[in-house]
Amino acid sequence: MNTPPVSLPAEHIPPGTAAWRSADARVWLSAVPARWAHPLWATVGLAGGAVWFMESGPEPSCTPASPCGVQDWLGFGLLTVLLLTFYWLWRQPRLALAGLGCVAAALVVDEVATGGGSLAEPSWAGFVLALAFAAAGALHRLGAAARQHALALAAAGPTTARLPRPPTRSGAEGCPSPWPPSCWPWPDTASGRRVRRPTPTSSVRHASPPPPPR
Repeated sequence: MNTPPVSLPAEHIPPGTAAWRSADARVWLSAVPARWAHPLWATVGLAGGAVWFMESGPEPSCTPASPCGVQDWLGFGLLTVLLLTFYWLWRQPRLALAGLGCVAAALVVDEVATGGGSLAEPSWAGFVLALAFAAAGALHRLGAAARQHALALAAAGPTTARLPRPPTRSGAEGCPSPWPPSCWPWPDTASGRRVRRPTPTSSVRHASPPPPPR
């Protein structure tokens, strides 16, 4: 079920605010990121490429230079960055680009250290393609967000207004902190607003006056 939009009350609209027209909304919607750049596809491709690359790699051999049983802290750090990159792809595309760059740099350093034996492996190429696809999607989303921001500013015009101060629990609408149940906001079905529940007179506690000084 679609809910029709509710207009703001006139007293809540700063003076000089430009009207949000349908044409501006259509132009803004036309600048949304493409479907291929959705973080779901990048996450699936990157996870599949990483599993394929790790499973197809050769078994590590025990040598005096790299004995068995030693913790691979560099590998653990790279895995941590990769796991964080999955989260950043959804929430922070800029940080995701940094994480993808770290993983790609680690692959290049590993190939140089091992003599480039994995360059001919299909799993290595698939993982690199997954990294490139995820980076391209993050860049596309950042560009789309910048275009939408510019379109919103152009539609708003030169008028600016300060953001309203967030409500505070302490002293809000005459209620003490923390709020008792009688001060919890509740919906007013008639107006659609949230109002403070009236406090019954019988439940109000008055502090006794201090004793007179002697």
